[in-house]
Amino acid sequence: MPQAGDFLWLDPSAYHEMFCPDVPAADARVMTAVQKPIHKSAFAAKLTAVARWHDLPTWYVVTSKDKMLSPELQKFLAQRAKAKTTTVTTSHVPFLSKPQEVARVIVEAARFKAKPQP
Repeated sequence: MPQAGDFLWLDPSAYHEMFCPDVPAADARVMTAVQKPIHKSAFAAKLTAVARWHDLPTWYVVTSKDKMLSPELQKFLAQRAKAKTTTVTTSHVPFLSKPQEVARVIVEAARFKAKPQP
């Protein structure tokens, strides 16, 4: 990740290969051109709000071909959240490369009705 001051972004020459190799090259070029730098503090900031996934049903889409966030780390995060997990064979952008699979998970989550608390 190149850095300018305290901001990071993906190297344009590696963007398609590293971030979204399963989307068409033309789409990746647009994504590369419009990417926004992220402040490095986003990776180290401590959250002060209560994490709601402790108390609420949670779903997680693991992206098994992701080069940005390892599938092993994703599985750990999903297990920690006790999430219903769906694995898709895709890069970091499953909503672009496998939108139907992501939509199924969203619809399932939207239809979920929590059991009343005693």
